[in-house]
Amino acid sequence: MLQPAGFTRNGRNWIRIRDGFEDCVNLQVSSRAGTTANISYKDLATDAIWNEAVPPDAPGLYYHATVRIGQLMDRTDHWWRRDPNGPRELSQAIVTYGLPFLDSCRPLANQAASFGRGETKWFNARLRIGLAITLYRMGEHDEACAALANPPKHLLPSWLEQVEAVRLRLGCGG
Repeated sequence: MLQPAGFTRNGRNWIRIRDGFEDCVNLQVSSRAGTTANISYKDLATDAIWNEAVPPDAPGLYYHATVRIGQLMDRTDHWWRRDPNGPRELSQAIVTYGLPFLDSCRPLANQAASFGRGETKWFNARLRIGLAITLYRMGEHDEACAALANPPKHLLPSWLEQVEAVRLRLGCGG
């Protein structure tokens, strides 16, 4: 069902590159729970800025957003196990909920919201860096710099280095 939408299979991942995004549908298998799907995307322009600012071996955010299919369906975690209709139901759920989710993530404003735009508290450095780069791409330079200001004291040194590297790349003042 994903091939007509431009996806190519790579193991348990179905990947497509389209409109400046890398989309991924990952089938997660558990011997106890069964099978579910994780729906992810990466904005390639945001990713390029991130990679330009920080060293390639630094911890990062491979996919900018990942959500389980059940969250998109009804906000509960769904797993299909030993159900003869399971593969068909999961495939249909991916087409019905997963593909529209990926399309909804295209606008920068929607990406900024998913990264926590408007939140004053840092949840993690990955989200803040993604938010800052997205705001920068939207032309919101001051807000982008503010998003990276005052990182929490408990942030790991490797993440503090990335925050500072992105601040420099975005042209944020000292």
